[in-house]
Amino acid sequence: MYIDTHSHLHARDYASDLAEVIARARGAGVETVALIGEDAADSLRAAELANKDDIFIIAAGLHPHRAAAWSDDEAGVIRDLVKRAPRAAAIGEIGLDYHYDHATRRQQRAAFTAQLALARECGMPVVVHCREAYEDAISILREHAGELRGVMHCWFGSIEQARAFVDMGFMLGIGGAVTFPKAAELCDVVRAVPLDHIVLETDAPYMTPAPHRGERNEPAHIPLIASRIAELRGLHAGDVARVTLLNSARLFGLDVENRPVIAYPIRDSLYINLTNRCTALCVFCDRLGGATVKGHNLRLRHEPARDEIIAAIGASGGAGRWDEVVFCGYGEPALRFDLMLDLARWLKGPGGARQVRLNTNGHADLINKRPTLPEMSGLIDMVSVSLNAADEETYNRLVRPFDRRNSWRAMIQFLRDARGYIPNIQATAVAYPGLDLEPVRALATSFGASFRVRHYNEVG
Repeated sequence: MYIDTHSHLHARDYASDLAEVIARARGAGVETVALIGEDAADSLRAAELANKDDIFIIAAGLHPHRAAAWSDDEAGVIRDLVKRAPRAAAIGEIGLDYHYDHATRRQQRAAFTAQLALARECGMPVVVHCREAYEDAISILREHAGELRGVMHCWFGSIEQARAFVDMGFMLGIGGAVTFPKAAELCDVVRAVPLDHIVLETDAPYMTPAPHRGERNEPAHIPLIASRIAELRGLHAGDVARVTLLNSARLFGLDVENRPVIAYPIRDSLYINLTNRCTALCVFCDRLGGATVKGHNLRLRHEPARDEIIAAIGASGGAGRWDEVVFCGYGEPALRFDLMLDLARWLKGPGGARQVRLNTNGHADLINKRPTLPEMSGLIDMVSVSLNAADEETYNRLVRPFDRRNSWRAMIQFLRDARGYIPNIQATAVAYPGLDLEPVRALATSFGASFRVRHYNEVG
């Protein structure tokens, strides 16, 4: 399912076939479409349309092209609309446009800052239009840091600028331009920023994605944008749909059902969420927060029993459907070591998993008070150990194990011994700010393990 976070379906372009456009959107899995106002009158038209079909939400605001028209009357209509309209979800489209300068830059900045204050007053997110004005927008929005949430519509800035907005908690609206052949810088941004800060948009009727360039855009094209983002990030379109749906719901304050999961797919792997308990509380871990990974809610209501786990695997299409089955989740699987081994034996049965992997913090022997690797031999094909540091002091500072005296040595011994029992060994480290990854890489490879860097803010 998808949310189109920016469209103008209330424009005259859709007067003759709006019902068909809406039907195609629903057929493509688009469950919500945001209608974005460009001034008070346009916002009222959006609200009128939203009252006719619950697929729509609206944003009301004054576009920077029309900033010269900002007045107390304009502000009053917008304020009244977002407070009273049942489908109102944001203030927008507001911002700065230094490409066309249809209003003076002083007028644009005045209207922008006034509408940011209005958003704070109404407790609304903002939909920000910004063209050739990113540095001014950063400066203005930093004055409201921590007090506003929003989306930078139709992103075309640099990676550094994108990170500045992400650091302020803003989403980046990615649309059809990401499919254009000459959009290399935009594609670099999509690869670089956390997926948790990306939402999908069409800007319909504009910015039509390939292969439909030159045609009128519409929300049914959203899956094309998701597929291109997935391609750039090495994910599946379903992964992008799931994450951006939650991002958009968080942005606009929408209710989206997101039940806790036991078995959850990412790419071509099926992950098994055995427990939320752990023997550490890493500084980069969200286990006690949202506990969401790639759009999956991993906050277990209870620790699942064997039959529940097998049923969840079956509901995913069965173990044989996936390239691998991974014991992972938001907790340490070795805390349920005997159950994990029992499931691994079952997964190795007829029609079972092609590969079974364990993602672990390496504390299995410490937890179970016995050598565990010999018991894994023949059942676990790959072990991925969260190394995260090149020395004990850094490890204790970042990983924050509950047993600070023994955890580092136990993890290192586990990683050192794993080669004798498990065919494929990997060590990982989170690219936490200030951590020098090269010594961590050198330590991992000294044990014969491959090494993978996990992006900070996208742990899981």
